[in-house]
Amino acid sequence: MSTAVVSVPCELVPVRVRLGYGRLLSPMELGVLEAIALVQKQRKARGESDRVPIEQLIDRLGVNRRIAVDLIADLWRKNYVALNLANAEASVTPDVAQRYADGKLYELPGAEISAQEKMLMIDKLSGRVMPVGGRHKPRNGHIRIPVENSEVSIDDVPVPQLVAAIEQALGSEAQVERRPGREKQVLAAHVVPRDLRTEHETRWVQLDVQIGADDMTSRLRFRVLNDSYPLAYRERAATRLADLVEQYPEADFARALRAQADRVWEEALSLEAAIGRVQNAVRKMDGIRAGKRRDYHLDLCDQARRLDSLYDLRMKHQVRCRVVRDAAGHTECVRELIRAAKRQIVFVSPIVEYGQLHSLLGSLRRKLAEGVHLVLVWGAGRGPELDPRVGQLLAELTEDFPNRVVYSSGPSRTNACLVIADDRMALVSGRAPLRAPRQADKASDSGSDAVQELGVRIAAESDDACTPLEDLLQWTRKAIPDYGVGAMVQVRHGDFLEVRDPVAPRPLELPKTPPDTDTEPNAATAVAFWVDAWRKYVDGVSQKAQAFERPWAEVVYDEAHRHLLSDALRSAERRILISSRRVGFEMGGTRMDSALRAPLTRGIDVTVTHGDDVAADGSTPAALRSLRAEFPGFLTTDHHETNARVLVSDDVVVAGSFDPLSGAAVSSHKRRSEIGIKIVGAPIAERVLAALRADPASPPPTAPAPAPAPDTQVSTAISAQVLLNDLREVSAEDGPARAEVIRAHIDALGTATAWSLLDELERKEVDAGVLRVSAAHVLRQATDERATDDERATDDERARPADRWWRWLLLDRWVSGAFIEAALLRGVIADPAMRPRQTLTTVAAALGREAFPNAIVDAVLENPTAAEQVALAAVGAAELLLTPLSAHADAAEQTLDVLLGDALPEPWRELAAIARDTWAVTGRPLPIERIRADSHTEHERADLAGAWDDLAVRLERVERTSFRFASSIKAHARLFRDDGPFGVLRTIVDGRDIRALQRWLATQPVDDVRSLVHTIGADVQQQGELMHDYQRLPRYLERLEAVLKAARQIAAAVRDPAADGGYELKEARTAARRLAAWRSKAIAALPFVPEPERRLVQWALADLEVVTRWGAA
Repeated sequence: MSTAVVSVPCELVPVRVRLGYGRLLSPMELGVLEAIALVQKQRKARGESDRVPIEQLIDRLGVNRRIAVDLIADLWRKNYVALNLANAEASVTPDVAQRYADGKLYELPGAEISAQEKMLMIDKLSGRVMPVGGRHKPRNGHIRIPVENSEVSIDDVPVPQLVAAIEQALGSEAQVERRPGREKQVLAAHVVPRDLRTEHETRWVQLDVQIGADDMTSRLRFRVLNDSYPLAYRERAATRLADLVEQYPEADFARALRAQADRVWEEALSLEAAIGRVQNAVRKMDGIRAGKRRDYHLDLCDQARRLDSLYDLRMKHQVRCRVVRDAAGHTECVRELIRAAKRQIVFVSPIVEYGQLHSLLGSLRRKLAEGVHLVLVWGAGRGPELDPRVGQLLAELTEDFPNRVVYSSGPSRTNACLVIADDRMALVSGRAPLRAPRQADKASDSGSDAVQELGVRIAAESDDACTPLEDLLQWTRKAIPDYGVGAMVQVRHGDFLEVRDPVAPRPLELPKTPPDTDTEPNAATAVAFWVDAWRKYVDGVSQKAQAFERPWAEVVYDEAHRHLLSDALRSAERRILISSRRVGFEMGGTRMDSALRAPLTRGIDVTVTHGDDVAADGSTPAALRSLRAEFPGFLTTDHHETNARVLVSDDVVVAGSFDPLSGAAVSSHKRRSEIGIKIVGAPIAERVLAALRADPASPPPTAPAPAPAPDTQVSTAISAQVLLNDLREVSAEDGPARAEVIRAHIDALGTATAWSLLDELERKEVDAGVLRVSAAHVLRQATDERATDDERATDDERARPADRWWRWLLLDRWVSGAFIEAALLRGVIADPAMRPRQTLTTVAAALGREAFPNAIVDAVLENPTAAEQVALAAVGAAELLLTPLSAHADAAEQTLDVLLGDALPEPWRELAAIARDTWAVTGRPLPIERIRADSHTEHERADLAGAWDDLAVRLERVERTSFRFASSIKAHARLFRDDGPFGVLRTIVDGRDIRALQRWLATQPVDDVRSLVHTIGADVQQQGELMHDYQRLPRYLERLEAVLKAARQIAAAVRDPAADGGYELKEARTAARRLAAWRSKAIAALPFVPEPERRLVQWALADLEVVTRWGAA
């Protein structure tokens, strides 16, 4: 396609900025805070005032007075220091004092701040804000776009975009100056008010633009190619150029652009096509020779950045959708949006009728009382005025709720039909939301069809900004004819937030540049890693793109509706549906027969649903009849009363106020008078088709036909994704809230869909907790339905899906060790052969409880299977060896006697014998607490030598620390000389003398190592200076703290345990040693115990693990 270069004016605007320097305290700031905190602590210890005289502080710091005062002032502005100006005293704030005590002062943000004024410029075509650049006048030969007086203003730009532009300008300045210094950070920014701006300068930037003529509408279409512009601004500039050419067709710039346009328009690169292009480039990387790799890499990086922009744009355009049918559905949706609004509710309605507005008055008054703003955009033409009753009602609302009701005195001349709740939800339709229902909107008693209506309710996918909703709000502000009134409309995501923190951009990580010659060391390996890195990158992007399960949307303005209709007729691959209130002989400037012939010739199924003919009286136009006869089976027409204004092309839906078949052109003075929403997604397209589907070949049915059953697979996948998205909005720690979300979601589904939802969640391997709550609630629903609705299905039909999920839930609880819940669930399952059987789950649930003796005796007498015998033997042995309850021990002993008389396999027979023999000798359980204490002592003795070695290494590492300043070197030497605190410690460590270590900790002033270091540092200096070298000091103190921690652990580990642990341990050692010798056999045999009985065996053996490990020590 041909490319033109256009020059676009940019307005220079001053912005006031508050800058911070560095992310953390500078060494000077840290030193001053350390000094104040230390002196304050010393004065407090002496019983003096904790306020430090500033003159004394300056003398102690030994720095220039002006510098010290500036530093203290910066710390005061940051609320790190409190000042008593009357007495010239300073003290650190409580938070800083606590950080000093914790040794974390260095984590505080920097305190230095400065205020500056920076110049930025805003592109008057697209609205992009950027650092000052460009030319003072347009370059010769470029097409000048005269938008100097456009409505684009920097006053409408969100603060995060201002901050991003300022940071970009600061980065450019740093590269030019190349001077060392602390990194500048933007803390706040605001635009200088227009009345205070002294200069009005204009710069010009050039844009490379592709221009093509739509072959169906003959209108120009544009694409901006500058990669330096973000994709959203490129699309905005292209749309604005098309509007300008349409609005001023005879202007010089419009003639020049039209002269350079191609006859054929090529579609823009989609996200999927961009991924395919990068994938093809990556496949060719193996053959890239040395000398060309760097250029190839840079080209891939450019493509990856474009791909990343498309991905980000897709993310910001994702929405949740719902189709709204008929007049009653629209009214209910409007009420839903009113209830959802928290800050602002917007009505855009070309028709405002008193009855409809009055019916919503109660809901609106409640919201206004809560502080929500009401915005009304009304009127389709120039002449009509508001109904006097409507005007009186609005006046009363304005009087009752001042500054919360926003509407203009004159019509906005728009056909758009919108309701917007904050920036979270919106209804886009062809039906005016404040138009009262007519009798024709409902089916009459004689059987005539109601007027068909269709709208789409969209909702933001996440809590972040949603571009389509923000675009609708931006259009609303500009549609109000009174500028002052329009400025009251909240349009940006930040306007609806309590805290307006700018969101950090997502970093783009790309593979590094490869070696461009084969002579470099390890060149072949580096190239292989380079190729592999690009393959992983493109695979990752492809997987992320495939993970998009939500539809995405964008707002469609005026002429873009005709472009989309043209695109659909030109490039649809499977189906087209066009629904229009009226039908005319032209479609988007082209004869209807010519426009529809193109897809029909390609074999595309086309459905046209329409109302009355613009020119004729009610019948299907002759052009449609002729085409239907020429293409039987491909063209379907349906003539009935409809107000649904919809275009469906494959998986693309366009719905709104634009009537696609009316043939009426938009007047030039009605800028963006039509608004629609384009939604891309197969599920929403299917739902719209189902809502509009009709069969023109058959006569009207005498009774309403049942709605077709939904595609279970598609609806289940959508339902699962909706549930997971809803759960993302709830904290993972809030179990009750997550369970409530799950239950509410399942309650809205039918029984068949609920069972399919469980299968889908299991297939997607969702968190077991989510699946557990979902399964429990679906099973409860099924149980309730079975109790109240027995005639709908047989028990066998209900049992098929339920049995599997009862078993899943039972095994989930069993494997998790929730044996009581597992026993209750097992009682619900009627199948006696299902494992684990009821007797075994009862034993597991009774462990450690009063019911255990009866449970285990009953289980061993109920003809247990071989696997159950092993489980009962393990449980009985553990209970006999460990339980202090005599009844439990008697029952366990009886169980082991029975099992030893049966064919119990090895090594489980040996385990039962060990437990039985131990009980016969001792007559009491093993002293488990004494065993744990003795085992811990053995470990301490084994670890003590290693602890001494670790302490010696840590001490030597600190002693080797080097410093740059004389004061720091002297203080360090004092600490580690032979009679210094840590010199004495070194002698103790060399002798491994624990008692001496305890005395050292008790007598040396090492509880506050920071104070010790600063005190010694002050003593070794003649002028009483503190220890300097603040960059190394935090790490030095951390190492000293680590030395003290290791010393305290050694001192605390000293005990005098009994040599043999007493007679109880002597008796237990025999059993423990036998269990330790038996343990390896159990480990080998355990995998041969089948599940689910193995889980109970593992649970019992875990109780004996302390004994077996003690016996092996």
